[in-house]
Amino acid sequence: MLMMDTDMFLRATIDPLGLGCSRGTVVSAKYSYLYGTTSGFARHFIDESLHERLTGVGGFHIFHREDLRQIAPLWLEYTMKVRAFANAHPDEYFNESFPQLSSAQPGSPGPNDPEVAVKHKQARWHGEMCEWPATCNCHSNMGATMCADGLIPRSPRTLSDGYVFAAALVGVTHRVREDVMLYPGNTPFLGRAPFIMHYGSDYTFGDKKAYFNKMSHQELRLETCPNFLFDEPWDGTILAHPTHQLSKQDALSTEHLATLNAAFCRFYARIGCNPLPERCGGSTASAFEAHIDAVQSTIARCRDEAETCASWARMGECSKNPLFMQGACAVTCKSCHTPVDEVLAITDERYAGDWKHLKNLKRGKQKREALAYIASAEEPELHELDDAVEARRMLLTQKFEL
Repeated sequence: MLMMDTDMFLRATIDPLGLGCSRGTVVSAKYSYLYGTTSGFARHFIDESLHERLTGVGGFHIFHREDLRQIAPLWLEYTMKVRAFANAHPDEYFNESFPQLSSAQPGSPGPNDPEVAVKHKQARWHGEMCEWPATCNCHSNMGATMCADGLIPRSPRTLSDGYVFAAALVGVTHRVREDVMLYPGNTPFLGRAPFIMHYGSDYTFGDKKAYFNKMSHQELRLETCPNFLFDEPWDGTILAHPTHQLSKQDALSTEHLATLNAAFCRFYARIGCNPLPERCGGSTASAFEAHIDAVQSTIARCRDEAETCASWARMGECSKNPLFMQGACAVTCKSCHTPVDEVLAITDERYAGDWKHLKNLKRGKQKREALAYIASAEEPELHELDDAVEARRMLLTQKFEL
């Protein structure tokens, strides 16, 4: 089962099994802003023995449905607990769930009062929520949910904190993947087109320097037929540009805006808005569909993005630095059609988010150290070890009988 935020859209078919989803393993994106997973913030909600299971993940999740069946009620429960804590203890919430501002260079002045005030405001924004959209007068638009009383009923941070605490309690691990989701304006991972576009952050692109920020449109009401469309980023539209000169990130950004505009056009047509915006090209949004089609060859292409690829390859960088080279120098490294998992297999990234693997590595190291100690132990030490092993066996037997 796939869960996405409302400010996302699918641009390609997802194969859950192919991406690594299985019972006990959830596929997700890395959310580095979940500072509370490593700051000690979790101690307010879950036992310390579970902290090793915490992973900063969010955005989308692909679940085995039986895992989701266990996680969902706990997810809601712990989201509400985090929200209650944020409202009751705003300073503690701010200090433990947000990266703290610090000076850029040793000896330079620290953050000023306005910077700290902005961070505190963000913390309260995340903490001040009504109970749930169904319990208050709320509406959702462009991925932002607002309530009549001015509160924000759901926050990515508190929802994600609630999720990671619930996932730790259930005991699932994660497969963190960077090739599934992309923010428009960013370079795609290994040069591969993403499955999901997440327009949660702002960006600027095109020769008209078109600016997109979803938070600039919180008052937009498509159902009132405003005939609103996002600005054209290119002089004469993308159809007048040689698309082979586009970067992949600009092509994907073009696709993103055209996809939203096409959806707006079809919505206006469906609810009977008259007239439709001229830029739509009719009720089927054919004009924007043509823009989407025009950039597909750029999104799918494989080429070297740097003039120095050949010299880097001669220095062995294709194997030494695969996550950069096999994206930026795919032709030279002969990785155009190499599966992402095959590239990741030679890096530690294949285990990103997998706390069970990290635990096994730790236990393996401990076992090797214990065996090395036993090999050189004297008789009194061996007796101590025998007593410790016997006590452990008895404890495990008692647990099994219970």
